[in-house]
Amino acid sequence: MTCHRKNPLQWPPTRWIAVLLVCHVFWRTIRWLLVFPMWGDEAFIAVNFISLGYMDMFGTLVHDQVVPLGYLWTTLALSQVLGTSELVLRIPAVAAGIATALLFAWCCVRWLGRHQAMLAIAIFCASYYSVRYATEVKPYSLDMLIALIITVLAWRVHVDINNPRRWIALAITLIIGAWFSYPVVFPAGGALLFLAGRVLWQERTRDDDVRARSSSWVAPLIMGIITSLLFAGSFLAMWFLFGKQQSLANDSNRELEGWLNAFPPITEPLGMIRWFFNTHTGNMMAYPIGGNHGGSSLTTLFVVFGIWTLWREKRALLLLLLSPLPFMFLAAAMEAYPYGDSARVLQHMGPAICLLAGVGILAVMRRLFGPRGPVHAGRIVCVMMLVLIFIAIVVDLKKPYKTKSDLHARETAQWLTDHSEPGQAWIVHGGWDDQAVGPNLRKLGGDFARLRYQMLQQGDRPFQMNVPANAVPPASWVMIYRDPQRPFDPQMAEQYIADITARLGQPVVHEFDFEREPETVWLYEFSANQTSAQPMPE
Repeated sequence: MTCHRKNPLQWPPTRWIAVLLVCHVFWRTIRWLLVFPMWGDEAFIAVNFISLGYMDMFGTLVHDQVVPLGYLWTTLALSQVLGTSELVLRIPAVAAGIATALLFAWCCVRWLGRHQAMLAIAIFCASYYSVRYATEVKPYSLDMLIALIITVLAWRVHVDINNPRRWIALAITLIIGAWFSYPVVFPAGGALLFLAGRVLWQERTRDDDVRARSSSWVAPLIMGIITSLLFAGSFLAMWFLFGKQQSLANDSNRELEGWLNAFPPITEPLGMIRWFFNTHTGNMMAYPIGGNHGGSSLTTLFVVFGIWTLWREKRALLLLLLSPLPFMFLAAAMEAYPYGDSARVLQHMGPAICLLAGVGILAVMRRLFGPRGPVHAGRIVCVMMLVLIFIAIVVDLKKPYKTKSDLHARETAQWLTDHSEPGQAWIVHGGWDDQAVGPNLRKLGGDFARLRYQMLQQGDRPFQMNVPANAVPPASWVMIYRDPQRPFDPQMAEQYIADITARLGQPVVHEFDFEREPETVWLYEFSANQTSAQPMPE
């Protein structure tokens, strides 16, 4: 009895679930502990934890980012205790990701059959995007966690519609969630719409775990209205006190190609058909892996079979899982929030997609192999998902960075720290607008942002921008940064260095080439005892 279970293909679903979760958490932990150097999109947010205080974050963020206040304050509080390294700033995302994995597994075991749950958890545990975005300085993993908590609490209310404690728990989650996640409006709106249908129609479902029909609909209707008003009040307060200013400052997001592709062309019937199929076979469905241009078609097929299966077996659960979609489509039609194209802005749908795909895989196996076939075939799928996990771990160990340029930015800042003395000023040629002394560094985007974070993170040197040449103090390091994707005026840089040289003497020039030529950093070391100079690089 014990011997045959040494073979993984004979393991019961509970053991497979435990193994998958352990390996999944191990993957997340390894990726976090490898301390990938900050890349551009992360650095946009990370510099705020060095430059701003709590009340400053009510204003426009550095680099005009759109980030929920709850995430900002949580990470800022952590950074003030433990520092602003990549390892520390990623803790909230990592913690939210691990909590999501455990909660998702609990949901699957409670809501599905054993083999359905095993396959859904296997897909989630091997999903690249759910791990990647939960090990970055980004709030996307909180979007997923909060959406899943709302789904769980809404289902609990559905099961016992007259229980005021369950309504209170849902209301508190919605009130707090409005400050921690912008996409919370989609799962929240969907859950409240789902519960409104449960209250008004009082239909008995075929789900075995739903209690008897309520004898009165008045009390739950009042609780539902109060919950909706509390959530609306919290979200509107957040929006007018905080979110609106961020949105206005970052209005250019709507012009990005990724966002434009995610907006449905509602006035073009043929375009709508193409958009529908491209969106629902693209990155939106990239679990465990996939991509745009039909790269996630197989997952989409399994999700369709999962929808068909749950429609027959657990219709109420299916409606709850899909309830955010109408609100997401409406927001995309209004060009307010993207629907599809990028997995990161749709993390709140990740658990539902994995659950439906797991149910769908089992349904397909039953059709192909008969009632008993899926027992072994499902375990083979679990083995495949484990292989994906360990391949991902090996890739991370071999390449612990997103790009080599990110790694070079950290190395450059570290070299500057090691070779400069405390009190020496770090001067960057440029500022934050077109009237700056030098180039507009804001237009350099994430490439300069990551370098700025790495320099600020060192913490013990004055770091200044937009400094006129006649105001550069003695014993300074002056940085000229060239981005290959942005216009660069070498004459402006040469004149700036020449003006400083006329006052402070000849500098020593240190050149750092990044991965993408000619992305380059030139450091000019001005010191009182410097007597020789090197020519400026061509």
